[in-house]
Amino acid sequence: MADLDRVLKDPSTGEYRSVIQVRFKDPSGSTADRTEAGNVWPDQASADIYYVTVKLEEHPLADLPFMEDAPPGVPSRGWSYWPIDGVSCAIAYSYAHPASLMAGTLNHELTHVWYFHEGSRATFGLETGHASDVETRRCMIEDDFLDRIKAFMSDIEALDRQLRRRR
Repeated sequence: MADLDRVLKDPSTGEYRSVIQVRFKDPSGSTADRTEAGNVWPDQASADIYYVTVKLEEHPLADLPFMEDAPPGVPSRGWSYWPIDGVSCAIAYSYAHPASLMAGTLNHELTHVWYFHEGSRATFGLETGHASDVETRRCMIEDDFLDRIKAFMSDIEALDRQLRRRR
């Protein structure tokens, strides 16, 4: 996300045109607080401030062991999917440590901010990187947005393994 810093700064002054405020929400609150992992507002490139919300996580798979000897392509334990299982663009992931889940959500929301400024809008012309009802519309996700999410998820898998080994 180093390029996020670049898109938020005015190149002539080096000062930030936009800032990001992150809030972690308690999942015991409203229904939206319990079900939505995160969000960003406003969803446009010209904002002075972006408000990013990330749900504090307690994942039900966090206590399952990681199988070190799982062969390539075989799940080491339960898998989760984004946006949903069974679609061609689904990204399978097994990280489950609460810190990893929150990092994934924060990266997803910050990828939206990057996309508002730099995204291609090449495939679907989407302003946010994916359809707001991505689960319903299936793979309406812009390629450059999806590539960034995949790259981060791959990186966080390795870090999550390290977190689980420390337990």
